[in-house]
Amino acid sequence: MSDDISSIKKEFEAYCPICYNEYDKDITKTSRLPFSLTLCGHTFHKECIMKWFESGKLICAICRKDYSDFDATSILSLNQDHLKYLQEIKNDNSPSISPILINYENPSIIHQQPDNNNNNDNNENNNNNNNINNNNNNNNNNNNNNNNNNNNNNNNNNNNNNNNNNNSMNHNVEIFENNVPINRLKKIKSKLKLSFCPPYCNICEVIVNTVLSLFIIGSLGLLGYCIYLLIK
Repeated sequence: MSDDISSIKKEFEAYCPICYNEYDKDITKTSRLPFSLTLCGHTFHKECIMKWFESGKLICAICRKDYSDFDATSILSLNQDHLKYLQEIKNDNSPSISPILINYENPSIIHQQPDNNNNNDNNENNNNNNNINNNNNNNNNNNNNNNNNNNNNNNNNNNNNNNNNNNSMNHNVEIFENNVPINRLKKIKSKLKLSFCPPYCNICEVIVNTVLSLFIIGSLGLLGYCIYLLIK
């Protein structure tokens, strides 16, 4: 049983749960490093989880934690696991990412404790760790600046989330199909009863409304002419 758990841990240490590709050991490729969500802590490639959110799925890809009330800059942030990974790569080029073990009945995270077999090596690398921490602090400052720049977008995101909540019955986010909200697609199809109409196409709607208007006007004109003949 312990061997099974070890194999699961190794799998989650090495691969992104979205794209199933390995995490990159090159610290210059920040989008390919293991990156954890702020609230639930599940780890993905940064670019994978950003594309996941941009597609309209504002939930964690593993535990389905709802992130609809948060903007992108607050969902993703540098955390201790990420910093530790960078330090280990810098120090000995043999990183051991904190593994994630999932209990699907009650999703939780179990982090493996790092081995401290060689204290001398750790002491020799303290200066390097401090330098990396300073760099990470600079990154955090940049992230804070980005957060300030995105303050104006937060209200728009919140308004969009409120609209999504009003438009969906059982979901907190609007579901997209080929980058088109399904609710909008259903309205067009149900109104015109034409399943071949492309999304956001109102040409058919204009034609149908025009034909109906002409039919009504013609009917009223014919009715008036019949009344005129009867009176005459």
